[in-house]
Amino acid sequence: MQKVYVLYYIRDITIAAENKKRIGTYSSYKLAKEAENRVKDLTGFIDYPNEFYIDEYVIDKDYWADGFKAMQKVYVLYHIRDIIIADENEKRIGTYTSYKLAQEAKNRVKDRPGFIDYPDDFYISEYVIDKDYWVDGFKEKQKVYFLYHIRYEDTDDEDVKIVGIYSSAKQAKLAIERVKNKPGFINFPDGFQIIKGVLNRDGWCEGFIK
Repeated sequence: MQKVYVLYYIRDITIAAENKKRIGTYSSYKLAKEAENRVKDLTGFIDYPNEFYIDEYVIDKDYWADGFKAMQKVYVLYHIRDIIIADENEKRIGTYTSYKLAQEAKNRVKDRPGFIDYPDDFYISEYVIDKDYWVDGFKEKQKVYFLYHIRYEDTDDEDVKIVGIYSSAKQAKLAIERVKNKPGFINFPDGFQIIKGVLNRDGWCEGFIK
């Protein structure tokens, strides 16, 4: 499948009169992020720096194939100390009518006791009112976190190393701290990437196209 990544700038993602700009379409997520970095300090964008979104699309795949109807969405802000372990410390902070309001709530509480020690553990989930979730029940899935170091990404000289596979994003980040000043890594400090996966789940199920 050929994938592309579309960079949008949306002032409020939940309202009909949203101020939406499609900035560009890119062949990799990294290139879309680089485009975001190029424009984020320009006039207009600089006033709302958290309103960039990157969506992944598959070329020649139909979207909205069943049409659509208006849905009322809400955004739930959580703080979850470790999202993959059984005794996770989960707190639902609030439910909001827009993603922006959930982000503002996060900013209000992130420096409070407890939260300030785990600033990267906030999550915002989108839900549709009156829609059932988990309708087929659930079974436990063990998540793993791959730590990659990639040099010269998306070039003929691309060099990919799996530094390790970890039980949480936090453990993967700690691994970065352990190796980032070692020979080779120290010369490419921005080459680390953490990718989440699920144990015993197949990838590339449809093969690939060069």
